Amino acid sequence: MIGNRLPLPHWGGEITKKLGNNSCYIFAGGGSGGHLYPGLAVASVLRKMQPGAEILFLATEREIDRRILSASGFEFVAQPIVPLPRRPMKVWDFYQRWRKSCRLCRDLFQQRQTQVVLGLGGYASGAALKTAARVGIPAAMLNPDALPGKANRFAMPLVRKIFLQWLGSTECFGRFADRCVVTGCPIRDEFNNPALLQSDRESMLKAIGLVTDKKTLLVMAGSQGGHNVNRAVVRLFTDEQFCNDNQAALADWQILHLSGADQEDWVRQQYQSASVAGAVLDFAEQMPKLLMAADLVISRAGASSLAELTALAKPAVLIPYPYHRDQHQMKNAQVLAQTGAARIVIDQCDEQKTSRNLGEVLQGLFQHNAILDEMAAAAAKLARPDAAQDVAEELIFMTDLVS
Repeated sequence: MIGNRLPLPHWGGEITKKLGNNSCYIFAGGGSGGHLYPGLAVASVLRKMQPGAEILFLATEREIDRRILSASGFEFVAQPIVPLPRRPMKVWDFYQRWRKSCRLCRDLFQQRQTQVVLGLGGYASGAALKTAARVGIPAAMLNPDALPGKANRFAMPLVRKIFLQWLGSTECFGRFADRCVVTGCPIRDEFNNPALLQSDRESMLKAIGLVTDKKTLLVMAGSQGGHNVNRAVVRLFTDEQFCNDNQAALADWQILHLSGADQEDWVRQQYQSASVAGAVLDFAEQMPKLLMAADLVISRAGASSLAELTALAKPAVLIPYPYHRDQHQMKNAQVLAQTGAARIVIDQCDEQKTSRNLGEVLQGLFQHNAILDEMAAAAAKLARPDAAQDVAEELIFMTDLVS
């Protein structure tokens, strides 16, 4: 691993001295909502518990990071880091950006008198966790997926705590399993108040042009947009035979489709041409309210999304992302499917095949409310509403070790 060869200085314990009673927490990660939102949940709890604490996010240069973090109110800095490339000709650029990110982290840690670093997973966490280990700052990382990704496998020797969503993930960390703490996946506080969200259901549906007397199918293609999910779902609900065969059941449903910005116009045009009852949005700032308004959800199987689904007890049809080598989204989905909280549809990377399989699953769910109720009850049993609080308390304990 390139990171092991970086000529970084070792500053011993001096950098970790606290400044008065204040603490500085660095959250490193980004590139998607799935990495950022759990970090924001923990940061929000820390802000309540320690109002004087300084919190800084080290994110990526992707637009999704700027959009999410700008709305959060937390300070953030974009790192030049990029994912480890598959093409050898791009390795040098990666290495240069890695070095720049490590220098950025080193300077910020020193300037901010940083006490603890929390890695949020993904390539944007690696430089910060590596630098923290080199300069003696305690570090931890979130691992909400059933299987650790490359970045977390690289980082597990560097951190003191590894926060897991599911107990079964412990075995993936081998000799570092004793560092694992099962907390669940941190989610924003808004997801932990279903009663309040339910009271806003009617106003939310009306605001986006939907009716309140139909069931709502929420399609979540992902914050980056999910081409395969969009294509398969649109093909299904614009298919004349499927609609005719399920006319009675479909009359009771409407669609709320979160398409991602790249395909918003296309999805909307397809639905309008086929007179599909529904609304299309590119991205949802009010995700807790929209999810609460749903009676059934179609989604990828990102760890953060699954934590939100279980928190609000939503039955789901999961279409795991098919292009990861380790198939970690499939492993995530299987955790819910094994308890009865979800059904799995394989992304065949062929919209016709995926659409056909999706239709077979939805056909049964649309017609049987009792099945949806059973799935919702199973999802509720998996919820870990205190995850953000538990992680925040662990981080505060870690600052005590260097005070």
